[in-house]
Order: sequence, then structure tokens, then C-alpha cells
Amino acid sequence: MTRIGPSERDREARRLAAFASIAAGLAHSEELEGALSQALRSTLDALDLEAGGIYLLDEGSGELRATEHHFGLPPSALARFRRGEALIRRALDAVRPLVVPDVAATADAREATRPSGLRSVVFVPLYARGRAVGMMPVGAYAVRQFAEDEVELLAAVGGMLGAAIDNARLVQRSRRHLAQVQALWEIDKAIVGDRDLTEIFGTIARAASRLSGGEAVIVLVDGNEDVQVAGGERSRALELLGDPPTLAGTPLAQYLARAAPTSVRLGHEDDGRHAIVVPLAAGGRTLGGLVVVESGAAWEEADLTTLGTLGRRAAVALTKADARQAEDRRAGQLALLAGASEIAASTLDVDALLGAIARYVQRSFGYYSVSVYLVRPDAREAHLAGASGGAASAMPKGHRMAFGHGIIGWVAEHGEHILASDVRREPRFQPSSLAATLSELAVPVRLTGQVVAVLNVESDRVDAFDEGDVVALDGIAAQVASAIQNARLFDEKVRALRNLEILQEITNVLNSELELDVLLERIARRSVEAVRPAQMGAVLLYDGEALRVRSSFGYLQPEALGVVRLAFHEGLPGSVFVSGHGRLVGSGSGERRRPVRHRAFREAAGNIDPRSALCVPIALPQEKLGVLLLESTTGSDDFEIDDLRFAATLAAQAAIAIGNALRLRRIVEMDRQRQEYLSNVSHELRSPLTVIQGYLEALADGSGEGDQAAHYLRVAQEQTRRLGRMIDEVLHVSQLEQGMAQRHVAWAPVSLADTVRGVLQTHRQEAGVKGLQLSSAISGEVPVLGGDERLLQGLVFHLVENAVKFTPPGGRVEVGLEANSDEVVLRVRDDGIGIGTEFHERIFEKFFMVDAGPSKSHAGAGIGLFLVKEVVAIHGGAIRVESAPGQGALFEVRLPLRPSD
Repeated sequence: MTRIGPSERDREARRLAAFASIAAGLAHSEELEGALSQALRSTLDALDLEAGGIYLLDEGSGELRATEHHFGLPPSALARFRRGEALIRRALDAVRPLVVPDVAATADAREATRPSGLRSVVFVPLYARGRAVGMMPVGAYAVRQFAEDEVELLAAVGGMLGAAIDNARLVQRSRRHLAQVQALWEIDKAIVGDRDLTEIFGTIARAASRLSGGEAVIVLVDGNEDVQVAGGERSRALELLGDPPTLAGTPLAQYLARAAPTSVRLGHEDDGRHAIVVPLAAGGRTLGGLVVVESGAAWEEADLTTLGTLGRRAAVALTKADARQAEDRRAGQLALLAGASEIAASTLDVDALLGAIARYVQRSFGYYSVSVYLVRPDAREAHLAGASGGAASAMPKGHRMAFGHGIIGWVAEHGEHILASDVRREPRFQPSSLAATLSELAVPVRLTGQVVAVLNVESDRVDAFDEGDVVALDGIAAQVASAIQNARLFDEKVRALRNLEILQEITNVLNSELELDVLLERIARRSVEAVRPAQMGAVLLYDGEALRVRSSFGYLQPEALGVVRLAFHEGLPGSVFVSGHGRLVGSGSGERRRPVRHRAFREAAGNIDPRSALCVPIALPQEKLGVLLLESTTGSDDFEIDDLRFAATLAAQAAIAIGNALRLRRIVEMDRQRQEYLSNVSHELRSPLTVIQGYLEALADGSGEGDQAAHYLRVAQEQTRRLGRMIDEVLHVSQLEQGMAQRHVAWAPVSLADTVRGVLQTHRQEAGVKGLQLSSAISGEVPVLGGDERLLQGLVFHLVENAVKFTPPGGRVEVGLEANSDEVVLRVRDDGIGIGTEFHERIFEKFFMVDAGPSKSHAGAGIGLFLVKEVVAIHGGAIRVESAPGQGALFEVRLPLRPSD
């Protein structure tokens, strides 16, 4: 039996005490770290060793990592041991400790322990459940031998420490798993409980931060391009991401586009910061991502798995929120249809209806902007009639969109809806003052197959609308179409009744006034009052040469219109007068020109250009009288086709009233002329009768004998013939008025040359008395023509008589007659007092005389030239006059040759 010395027993006792202390420390300690430090210290003390440390094997990378549990080792040696080194690999693979008594004698040991300076080392593997979990190298700075019992003690300590480390890891995993389960339970409870998405994202971010030991934030992708922070835990991650969000200089959207989680090193390699980006995806579409920033070692597989699970939960929450939102939207759409139906039935005012619809849709769905545009196919444009949200504040009432311009203009023209999930990718989108618009949906409102309006909704989010919204808005559009139809029918009836009332009133007023100037003033005023868009108007009548303003209403300076003289086709009034068709023009219409070109209209309107105008003809079935012009300075398209129709009806009534007034004026003028005619005829008849009576009385008294008596008889005979001619003229005029003259024409071959010579012979005595030179130029070959000799003789007689009558003493009268292949031309020229051009037409009117009235200087009844014109017309000829005051006159008659039979 081997005896053990006292010193040996002390060392053994110390080792047993150390082993017991280590076992007790590991068994009773709640904190593994403190127990490991105490175990290392106890081991070194029990074996009289100078240095040692504990290294744990990383489960993910398989590398040995130094812990804070070390004694006597320089800092340069703490991270020196690598599993890949042969000596370390052998130590870890061995079950028992690997003893190196003299490091200098072992090459691989010398290389592995060079930084530590140790001479004797024991590599103690820390084992648990048949696998290494770490290593505890211990040693001395001098060469020493390790007894078998010392090696056994180190093996036992290694087993206890390995078991303790493995147990601690199991506890840590259990706690981690429990924490994950609890976090997932809280997240699932929030998702199932339909909590607000922001609250759910906050719960997920907090769980990710807590489980990973980092700082988490959730971001959402807007249209796969813009990334927005939706929920976060702490501020460091938010600061690292920045705006726009980036990681290590790379846009965050690029990491989110990847299918799997991505680990990103932040800063320098020695900075130690890492980030993990977990994409949130559903249905093949990237919705966003979970971003976690951690200071420390690289991510472990368990961390990635945990964060991936949380990412999937976030994707589920987002998908469910979208589905719930879509479901709520569908329910709201059904309710909206019912509400829209109520609104449509509540009013017959189109503007009020569309405004109420826009506000209701915007309020019900919270859309960024809602607008309703009424379509005008004739103008090829749509104008804003109702708006809410962004459109109400950014777009003026009446804002116009031309056909084909922008989404609204395209829908108005083509009648098909447009769903633009991202307007930045929609070629038909045109930027407007609504800069925040990212998605837009426009649907047509159809009535009897024609687009009458466009319902447009906009959102400041990408993918804000889907086909369900299209169906809902189509339903609302149907309600709007029905309401517009009802409103239009009601408006048409109201307008028709109003127009009838106005027409009745105007007809009564116009028919009660036959004074032309007063009547024209009433027409102008009533027309402006009756056609609602009109602010001012004028009546222009044709005076034989040009259109002239005869009355106006509403102009600030109406006197400026006195200079207006519009020729045919000049400006809007001239073209309407010639064409006989009313027109609408305006600066906003297709014509794109000023309604009236004459500067006087602008001056009369206060130097403001009219922006829209309406002009209709004033005409009777057989006579054009003028035009009615109505203008507005407010809107470029104030007048509508219904206004044109109504104004045309007014103009038709005005034409009847004006025609009646003109006829009354002509009747009054004719009555005046008839009275003058009767007075003239009475005077003219009295003159020869007085002469005849005087000479006959002289003969009866025996005052005349011989030649004197014969002279008395010749004068009486001449006056008798004169009296007969006057009576014949009166009878001829009466026959013409009754249409009898044309039926009693005695057609026969007539030698107009002989007729002219006879008439000249009749007037030579009177011409001689006045000292006139009466000459003739008759062609020698003037053929006979078919006609009434008596009527033709009267024609020549009146022309020659007028020339002699109106030529002053010493003057000259020339009568010419010639023929060509198909007509005879008679010309009577004098150098008398002449006729003003303004009377060239009127001198052929019945009873008209330039020198009329009681103070007239020439005898006559005013029917001579009237009879001349009628005789020329009966014979199918033509007559014209050339004359000017003081320059004499030329009358030219052309009569067609007729067969003598």
C-alpha cells in the first residue's frame, strides 16, 4: 500500500474541494457567467496553474470565440485559437484533455500558443451530449508535468462546464422559443382582432426588436418604387434608413425586391453593425419589408428564422387589412349606390345634383379628389360641374378638358373607363394642379348611348382602385345618367313654359306697337331680357345698301353703334343676313374668333371684347329685313343651341311686327302720296278747265272774232286734249292697281320711230316757248316691234314731257332711238336740274315727286314715271336712269323686239 505524504494529501484535498466548489457553483448559480468564472478560478488554484480561459464554440459558424472568463492570458492571445488549426481540432475531437507538457517541443502547439507565452498547456474540451460546446485551455509559464489525477480532474471539470453551458443554452432556447410564441400570440391576437394596421405593425416591430436584440422598423412599398415607414421601434433604425430609405448607400427598395432575407453590413468591418431586411410578400407582389438593425455579431440562423416568421405575419396583416378595406369598400359601395339614388331623386338641378354626388362619394370613401365633368359633344370638351376634395379647391368651376386631353378628355371622347393604378405609367394622364395624384379612375356617364358626363376619382396612393370600384362607379354613373335625364326633361319643360310665356308677352307687346322706332327699341330690350346669357343686344336692319343698327339695349355707350355699316358677309351679322341661318360663336368654340368684328361694338360695350355671341335673321318669307344680335362678355360659350332656337323664334315674331310696322309706314306714306296726288290732280284738272272755261266765256260774250276766235278755239282744244290725257292717266293707274291693264293690251306691230317723231312734234311748241333745243337722233333702220301703240306713245310722251318740264330755259333735250339684233333702245337726255342718287329708285314709285308739297315749282301728279315703268314691264323691257343734281338726266329704255304677228 502506497503511503501518501501530507503535501500530497493537501493537494488532493484542494482538488476535491475545488471540484466540489465547481459542482456546487454550477448547481446553485442562477447566472452561468459568474459560475464559469468561479469554475475557471477554482480549477487554476486547485492545480497551481498560472493562466487559463474559456472559449465557446459558435453553433452557427463553428468558430471558437473568447469569453470574458480568462486569467493570466495577454489580450493578444484571447482570440487566437481557431478550430481549423490541427492542434485545436484534435483537442475538440478528443474526449479527454490534450496535454502538451512542453510547448517548445511540439511544433503545432508552439504555433497555436505563441501569443500566450505558455510553456505547458492542457486543452480541455467542454463536452455535452457527445459533442463539443467549447474549450478551456489552462497552463503554466514553465514546463511541468500533469499527473493522471490532474488530467482526470480537468476532464471532469470540462464535462461539468460543458453540461452547464449546454443546459444554459437549452434554457436560453426555451426562453427564446417561449418569447417567440408569446410574441406570435400577441401578433395573431391583434390580427384576428382586426386592430388598426398601424397598431399591428407597432406590435410586430416591438417583437422583432425584443427577440433580436436590435431595433426594428416596418416599411411599405408604394407602387414598387416609393418606400414609406409604416411602423417602428426606437429611433436608431429610422435614423439609419434616412429619407429616402437606404442601407449602406443602396436604396432599400432593391433589398425588398429580393425573394429571401438579406443581411447587410453597416459601416466598417470593425463597426459591428448589421441589418437584416426581410421582404413582406403576398400573391407574388412585394408589399414592404421588416428591417432590423443590430450592434454586435452577425445574425444567427435562429434570428433569421424568427424575423422571417414575423415578416410573414406582417404580410398576412397587410393582406388582411387590404381585404378588409376592400370588403368595407364593397359594402360602402352598395350603401353609396343607395345614397346616390336618393340624391338623384332629391333634386332636378343638374349642377346641384353633380355637386352633391361628388361630395357624397368623396365623403363615403375618403378619396383624395372627386370630380364630375359634363360633356359637350358639339364643343368637343367637358367642363367641371361638381367637385369635392382636391378638385374642389384646385379646379375652378367650369374648368374645361378638351376631347382627347388627359384621362377625363379621353373617356369623354371614347366612352370607355380608364383605371390607372399608377398615373406615372399611364400615357393618357396629363399632370394638373393636383400634384399628389398617384392613381385615377374615370368612368363615363352614358345616356341613350351618348356620353353626357365623366365621373372621376383620384387618390394619392398607388393601386388605390380595382375592378370593384369600376363596378361601383358604373352603378353611380347609371344613377347620375337617370338624374341628368330627369333634370333635362324637367328643364326643357320649364324652359318651354317660360319661353311660351315670354313669347306671349313679347307678341302682345310687339303687336300693340306699330311705331317702327319704338317697336325696334322694345325688340332689343325684350330679347336681351328673354335670352338669359345675353347682356346686350342690337337690331340691325338692311337699308338697301348695308346693315345698320336701328336699336340696342344693354350697351354702356350705345351712341357708338351709330357708325355701324356692315356689308354682306361682313362680321357675324353680315354672314347671318346673307345665309339666313342663325349662328353661335365664341372665343371657346371651334371658330376661335371674335363674335363681331366692327370696332364700334367693342367701344359700345365699354372697350370689352364680347366673348360669345348669338345672331339670328329677322326675315319674312319673301323679304330679308335684318338680324338680331345678342352678346355676352362673361363666358366664351355662354349661349347654347336652345338659346339659338329661342332667339330665332323671337326674331320670327319680331319680323312679323316689323313687317306690320313697315307696311303701316308704307300705307301711311301711300295715303299721304294719294292725298297729294288728289290735290295735284285736282289742281292739274282745274288748270285746263279754267282755261277752257275762260276762252269759251270770251267766245260766248263775243269778245273774239275772226283769227282771235280761232286762236281761242285752238287753245281750248289743246287744253281739252291735255285734260283727256290726264283723265286717261288716272284711269290707267286705276287699271294697273286692279290688274286690268295687263289683260287689255292691244298687241300690234308698232313703229316706235314714228311714235317718237309724233311725240317730239307735240312738244316742240312748248320747248320753243321755253327756248329749249329739242333734237332727235333716230336710226334709219329701226324695225317695228310688237306692243301696244297707245301705251308706248304714253311711255315716250312722259319721258319727253319730264325732260322739257325740268330743263330750264335755254337748255337742251335730246331723244335717241336705235336698234340691235334683239331690242330697241330709247334714250332721253336733258341738261336740266337733275335727280339725286337717293331718289333714283323712288321716282318710279306711284305718286312720288322729288319736288312735292304745296310749294312745288313744277306741275304734275307724280304718276308719269310710274306709268313709264309699268309700260316697260308690260313689254318685258328694262329702264334705268343716270343723273345727279345740276347735271341733267338720262333715261334709257330697252324693249325687246317682238314678231309683228
